[in-house]
Amino acid sequence: MTEPIYDYPPPRRSMPPEVQDLLLEEGSSITGADESALGTGIISILGTARSGKTTLAYGMIDWVIAHTSRPVVLASFPRRVLEEGLPEHWSGRVSTGKPDQMHELHRGERPVWLLDDAAANFNSRSSMTSSQVAWSKLCGVISHLGITVLFTSQSLAGVDRTFFRFTEVVTVVRYMSDSGLRGERDEWRDDVDHAQYLLRKVHAGRPGGRRLRSFYVTVSTSPGRKPYRIVPYVKPRWLFEGLSDIQRDMMSKPFGYMEVEEISAIIQGPAKRRPGRPKKKKEDDES
Repeated sequence: MTEPIYDYPPPRRSMPPEVQDLLLEEGSSITGADESALGTGIISILGTARSGKTTLAYGMIDWVIAHTSRPVVLASFPRRVLEEGLPEHWSGRVSTGKPDQMHELHRGERPVWLLDDAAANFNSRSSMTSSQVAWSKLCGVISHLGITVLFTSQSLAGVDRTFFRFTEVVTVVRYMSDSGLRGERDEWRDDVDHAQYLLRKVHAGRPGGRRLRSFYVTVSTSPGRKPYRIVPYVKPRWLFEGLSDIQRDMMSKPFGYMEVEEISAIIQGPAKRRPGRPKKKKEDDES
């Protein structure tokens, strides 16, 4: 059985109401729900490495470009990927920037930000860098700025808790390995485990279902929402057939095209400044 695929633009109903709620402009009508969109919040896409998290995130960005006028920021993406890797219909709608610039870039335009592999930049076990401190403060006000943050992660245990404290959150679950489930954060483990049960059930008997990629599960705690929703994954044709091999590689592994210094800053943190010379005491101060 072949997986569903769309030619741009993506169908409006290809995104579930929970996701539409945060991707649409505030007050817009949600297809499939009798209510208007909140237009701000956090969508976390969770899954083991190579489970299709980034591909799904690109599908959500494609949906934003097709069905809204919101600008999109690919956080910290290498300039080369933006110049050489993106599809033509994203031109003029997508830019890059640092997460600690979130309150400055596209101010008043209520952008959608993609933070791919958020745990690398906002790890719960890292010491608080200036960017992390800025982000922890921004999380408390993104609803006032009208921003939607879309991030991917291999585990919510690796992401700073600030992501989940201050605003509407919808979690989208892809395939999780058993080792990933054992290490998941306590307050999320039951939801993620149940999502895996639902994915295994809906993929039963399907060819190529080992990585459970044909569907994903949304987890929502908002009143009136379905707590778990199984959603068919509809792929963008351009991502698999419309790009060159190098473009597909750029879109699949964008941070592989960073300069060595940029990757080192993510892994090791910003380079520490060498201490300056101690100030010389003035003679008048000596006693």
